[in-house]
Amino acid sequence: ELMIQVCFQYLGSLPLALKAIRMHDSWMNSASGYDLVADAPELVFARATAICHLACVMEGVDAPLETLASLATSLSVGLHGDEVSQEDVATEARTLVLSSNSAPSIACWISSFCGRFDVATHSKFAGQLQKLEYNACVMAWLFALDVPASPDQLPRKTALGSFMLALLIMRIVPLDALKPQWLRDEGWNWLLTRLRAKQHQGQCSSFPLSLGSHIFVPVLESVTKTSLEEVCADAATVGCVCLE
Repeated sequence: ELMIQVCFQYLGSLPLALKAIRMHDSWMNSASGYDLVADAPELVFARATAICHLACVMEGVDAPLETLASLATSLSVGLHGDEVSQEDVATEARTLVLSSNSAPSIACWISSFCGRFDVATHSKFAGQLQKLEYNACVMAWLFALDVPASPDQLPRKTALGSFMLALLIMRIVPLDALKPQWLRDEGWNWLLTRLRAKQHQGQCSSFPLSLGSHIFVPVLESVTKTSLEEVCADAATVGCVCLE
């Protein structure tokens, strides 16, 4: 009922509400220690809104966390609960990602990459680090739904590609800094078009800071312990699924 309430109030979409309900059922089947009846309203609505947001992402529907958190707050306060913040929604979304099949090790890799990135850039992007990790986890979660872990697609490769995509979408790594030969590749042309569309959807804000083209390669290779060519190949693999 919470899923339907959130989805209908925000989008008026029954199919999206049903998708959110299925995601919720899957989450509860794999999670333990959750009691949606006993928990405080703000926590219940933070979880409901996190699932709604991920359902929107899966369908390519623009669903800013700020707007959804505001909606969740109004619903929570109506039941004498507290405010629901964007951080609350993001935290619950990460919990959902961690409960997905093969996602825990992927999420651990992403967290590791983000931590190394913070150190390598001397905390220049500390204000965006949480959102960077969240965006990468969403990408990984979408990918893991369709492509299970295998010897050819280990969790680290999925995390690596998702991390790179998040850097590009948030404009921390500029698209134009990629090597010209990649821009001539048909697969990369498609991916870059989708990334630019994602940037302009308003889901990921543009930040004034970005890594210059002369520095992002050594930083990225230092953080990931992988060549830029391999990182981009993993990004293309993940992007072809979750940006379709």
